[in-house]
Amino acid sequence: MKQNWFKWLCLAVAAGTMTLRHEAFAQLSKKGACPNYQTDRKFQLKLIEKVAGHTYYIIHRLPNEREANHTCSNIVFNADNSFKYYYVDANGILTYYNGQWTAEPTTLTSPGRISLRFEFIDIMGSDVTGLTELLILWSTGSLLFTTIHCKPGAIGYYEEYMYTLARGELLYLPKFADILESTLINTGTVNSQQLQAVPQTCNKKFPFKKKDD
Repeated sequence: MKQNWFKWLCLAVAAGTMTLRHEAFAQLSKKGACPNYQTDRKFQLKLIEKVAGHTYYIIHRLPNEREANHTCSNIVFNADNSFKYYYVDANGILTYYNGQWTAEPTTLTSPGRISLRFEFIDIMGSDVTGLTELLILWSTGSLLFTTIHCKPGAIGYYEEYMYTLARGELLYLPKFADILESTLINTGTVNSQQLQAVPQTCNKKFPFKKKDD
């Protein structure tokens, strides 16, 4: 059963990413302005409705100094459009940030996205207003999203933050992170060769230390 599930998943990923190619070589900062990313046409209102009330685990991310030692990262999307972004830091302390989320479907003139409004800057690449816009490069139903966030950096440069988000149904499938990464690389998805896996083992009842609010 699991083999059939993986076959379906990889075929869906491959089909969704064939057109998502990018000539620039991935790095934290790139010269120029943010590209016009093509987002998944399947990211529509019916799919957005299925995001609310679920936890999405961050399976991969691009390297960045702030998140280098974060593990067990996940986002809880509440039905009232609030969210909590959790991670465990290098000292084993469970940390979280609150915020508000909205989502917009892909249209002919606008990219599909999940917008996270944090109370602080530089969280998942949030800008000076606290905004992180996760553009949906592709989706496998509401179970799995590959997202990218771009913001202006130093003069003449921009920064990219990329995350793959998966529901718990996929989190502990055997070698899921490795298979997903290989599929992204083989289909030429932007930045896929620079993605790093985010350890998620501590979400199996990890004995978190409590951080003072």
